[in-house]
Amino acid sequence: MRPTRAAGFSLIEVLAAMVIFSTGAVILFSWIGQTADRLGRLGREQQQLFAELVGLEYARSLNPMRQPNGRVVIDEVDVSWETTPIGQETPSRFGAAEGLYMVQLYRVQLTTRPRRAEASTRALYLAGWRERENVDRNAGIDRLIGRDAARPGP
Repeated sequence: MRPTRAAGFSLIEVLAAMVIFSTGAVILFSWIGQTADRLGRLGREQQQLFAELVGLEYARSLNPMRQPNGRVVIDEVDVSWETTPIGQETPSRFGAAEGLYMVQLYRVQLTTRPRRAEASTRALYLAGWRERENVDRNAGIDRLIGRDAARPGP
């Protein structure tokens, strides 16, 4: 009598298939883990970038002569600044005449800190201004149109 062969997979075949499957699964899961890490890092960098954009946009409205230092929270982004004047206050010019404002250049240290992220600091240069005191507002225009400022106009 001949021995009967069992139908199906042998133990060796099952073990070989499991080794191949587990090797592929390890490679796949490590790739998924690396991709998730990269996506997390990208999300943090994007949050940092958007926070810096919020800070820079707010800095466009700053007048460092009136607000030399300050702090504000905008949509969960903490924006703070400190200024250092550069040079002297100078009157603005309107042609050959002095203008209505005093202006000065400032170095601004702008720090943005998004919620649950690192702070970022940038150095900017902004102009500060303030209205001059005791200035005849029509003097420059009178000179421009050739009218004597002492004489009343028509």
